[in-house]
Amino acid sequence: MISRQPGVCGLNNLGNTCFMNSVLQCMSNCPPITDYFLSNKHKRELNTTNPLGMKGEIARVYGELIQAIWSAKYETINPLPFKIQVGKFNRNFSGFQQHDSQELLTFLLDGLHEDLNRIKTKPYIELKDSFGRCDKELATEAWENYKKRNDSIIVDTFHGLLKSRVVCPECERVSVTFDPFCHLSLPLPLNKDRIINVRYIPFDGNKNERNFRVTVPRKGIIRDLCEELSARIGCKADHLLVAEIARSHFHKFYFNEDCLDNIDEKDFIFVYELPLIQTQAAAFNEAEVSNQVIVPVCFWEKLKHIDKFAQNHLFGIPILVAFPRTSISIAEIHNILKEKMKRYFVFENKVGSDDDIHEDRKLKKSVNKGNLNKRYFPLFTMDSTMSALNPVPLQFVDNVFNFKDVTTENYNRRCFGRIALIVQMSAEERRQHYREKTAEYAADLILSKSSFLSHRDNKKIDILDCISLFTTCEKLSADDAWYCPACQKHQRATKKFDLWKLARILIIHLKRFSYSRCRHDKIDSLIDFPVNDLTLADYLTNTEGPNIKYDLIGVCNHYGTMRGGHYTAYCKNKRTRKWYCFDDSSVSVLKSEESIVTPAAYVLFYMAKEEESPSPTCSSVH
Repeated sequence: MISRQPGVCGLNNLGNTCFMNSVLQCMSNCPPITDYFLSNKHKRELNTTNPLGMKGEIARVYGELIQAIWSAKYETINPLPFKIQVGKFNRNFSGFQQHDSQELLTFLLDGLHEDLNRIKTKPYIELKDSFGRCDKELATEAWENYKKRNDSIIVDTFHGLLKSRVVCPECERVSVTFDPFCHLSLPLPLNKDRIINVRYIPFDGNKNERNFRVTVPRKGIIRDLCEELSARIGCKADHLLVAEIARSHFHKFYFNEDCLDNIDEKDFIFVYELPLIQTQAAAFNEAEVSNQVIVPVCFWEKLKHIDKFAQNHLFGIPILVAFPRTSISIAEIHNILKEKMKRYFVFENKVGSDDDIHEDRKLKKSVNKGNLNKRYFPLFTMDSTMSALNPVPLQFVDNVFNFKDVTTENYNRRCFGRIALIVQMSAEERRQHYREKTAEYAADLILSKSSFLSHRDNKKIDILDCISLFTTCEKLSADDAWYCPACQKHQRATKKFDLWKLARILIIHLKRFSYSRCRHDKIDSLIDFPVNDLTLADYLTNTEGPNIKYDLIGVCNHYGTMRGGHYTAYCKNKRTRKWYCFDDSSVSVLKSEESIVTPAAYVLFYMAKEEESPSPTCSSVH
């Protein structure tokens, strides 16, 4: 444990508070703001009457924490007093759930600013029309207006100015505004397409299964996947059914209009070919005219002395079987099943006899069209020769599986009418007849998963590519339309951001967490960023501004997924000039600067080089 160095101090994890600890360590290693609190200037500028503030409590408790961290008296500190005050003024952080460190950072900077705002009474500012005025005039006016209402150490240290240019597509009116920013949230450039690895199961049991890497639009639908695969296998897209398999049963079926976002990289995706006379629509809609019904079939190894069905006793890859919508004998069922099962099972060439058919004629009612539509299908066992399927009385499997995303209205459509057929066998019968391909399938799927991850995540992205994407002109969506004062209506205008004034400490948030209607996901691509001499001169619209160069002073890292993860921080101590890894209460020296740049980097803290860019004055905008 590194100890007794000012600023080199761990923070106890109070229960999922690593997100908070990582932010506090990065903020602690921002020299301008830390020097301010160590010199007790915050006590003189405390604003306890600001209605937008926290009565000075956030600034007060933060100052106490910073002074303890830099006292060189402690190896670790309990940040509970700070946590209590944060939860008091923001209920989202009151419990002990995992949260986003960038969201806490935003709240902390805003809270410190309002608690330390030197403006006691904020004046009313009347905005002027920007039409026809030069950028320099607009920027100066915008910054001065902002400082009339917002003047604190946080503004002096962390705030910059963005230029926003909006153009109406109809009248071509140009609107330019300048807005302060406290951090840059940069999008990550990604391919518009994604790779989904699937296993194709031909309907003909004599044809081999095949693995495919299918390229689909990132925001596409299941129909896109089916059409792309159909072109490669020579099968119509309407005769393909996409399914997710988990624990040897059909976990979920996908339909043409379902979002591809529903498919995660960990899902095992199978695409089943339906018979030529059967389409996806007919398979799921009993009202549609069809002379067949598609039934999912799973395989159950029945353990000795256990008569009750247990889902965890299923094995192998489930199949889809087409049965006629007419009365059918048990022997006929057996022959249909045997034909489909031979892809995974080896049987003797003994087939059910006419006697079997006559003996089981009384069971024909169990599998005729009427009972199929009533969602009943008997559970079958088999002997070692598969010469007959013997019914187990009073056992049905119409409600074996828990299908997700199913309502009462669409239950029949989504679950083949809730019919499911379970083929039962003993352990000895499984060993004798089953082609043990489970391990092979698992290996194929694991390989497919890793290849998908490498395709998506191993691409190296330069941070300047993220800046370029941030400053790229884009068309506004219909939900975010801009009101044009000339046309007097909302327009899907084009909008472009540019950097105008940069802050003394530049915070860059990498938008690794993507959100869509169907899914939330994390982007684990490696973003290459410089530790020293970052310059954004090429992206500054203000050509009269100084050529500021930045050195990295802190990184907030996130490991894991959106469902769960862990935060740490890499920070450079201003006194020792060494880089440290802060992992809650554990603190260690980093061996090299090269280890700082990892795919876990989430929030970057850069400080302007003092010798090349003197501290900007409160009114400086160029």
